[in-house]
Amino acid sequence: MKQFELTIFGQSRILLIVFMFPISLLTAFFIGLEINISILNIIIPILFLGLVGFVLYYFTVGHLKVIQKENRLEFEWNKKSLFNYKKIEPIEINQIETLVIDQNQLLKKIITRERVVKINNGKIYKKDSAKFIDFLTENSNARVIDSWDVWDEKGWLKPAYRINTIILISFIGIVVIYTILKGFNSRLLLFTPLLISQLFLYQLQMKRKKKLTATSAHTA
Repeated sequence: MKQFELTIFGQSRILLIVFMFPISLLTAFFIGLEINISILNIIIPILFLGLVGFVLYYFTVGHLKVIQKENRLEFEWNKKSLFNYKKIEPIEINQIETLVIDQNQLLKKIITRERVVKINNGKIYKKDSAKFIDFLTENSNARVIDSWDVWDEKGWLKPAYRINTIILISFIGIVVIYTILKGFNSRLLLFTPLLISQLFLYQLQMKRKKKLTATSAHTA
């Protein structure tokens, strides 16, 4: 019998954070603009973001124990006061068909013949995630793909690439226009680099996956 301790970041909950975090950044930015006291217009937005960040982190993060008993994997969540995750039913290792693993270290999903088990461990507080991934790849005949492969198989990759391109260009344009009309504001640094770098990272990842897919199709 083996046990693996995992720190989980719920995928659907992360999507909510992706939506809420930019709104929180903009809210903090406008709070700072409305406060005329020079020190408070920096401290209060930071405190606001800190509070929002703590709530979102507690909402998103879960701690999962995976127990291997012969050919079966059982899952036990550590209970929280709020925002607990749904129970995961046991799965048979020999029924695992696909593992969705990003960057060779982020286990997103375990797909069996009958259902999809969402895992989504993070880069921080890794605990036993690497050992668990190695265990799954060594003890199952599952194919290994990443999240962009899933999007590509569903036909979402090209539309997502176009949408991300539009959002990236539009956001950069808004920042440039704002700077020209209003002048540079140091509070833009609270959120602009983070958003642009994340959008640019997605752009590079999707572009790379499109090239790999095109190359594979041409070779086949």
